Amino acid sequence: MASRKNNKKKHKKNEKPSFWNRVKRFFSDIKAELKRVTWPDKKRLKANTGTVISIIIISMAMIFIFDTAISSLLSATGFYTYENQSETEISENIEDVDSDTEISDTSE
Repeated sequence: MASRKNNKKKHKKNEKPSFWNRVKRFFSDIKAELKRVTWPDKKRLKANTGTVISIIIISMAMIFIFDTAISSLLSATGFYTYENQSETEISENIEDVDSDTEISDTSE
């Protein structure tokens, strides 16, 4: 009898906790971790935000400059042109398309 009780305790100890217990533990761990965080003061927060925004603006300017330089280089060498695609004409008329559909309809 004593061995059965020990087996049940060992089995229960090795079992995975239920889904809701894991969710509850997850959120309690998050809450505990957020208490340990050292949050910056307003002065440092503004300085860091300004740094991030300035790095983004500098990156945008560099990408624009490189993109413009590469596209002008490719346009000058002839690999890339800005020709208007609307100049090409459609070779078929509407009547030609209608007569083709009539022929396909009668063949059935």
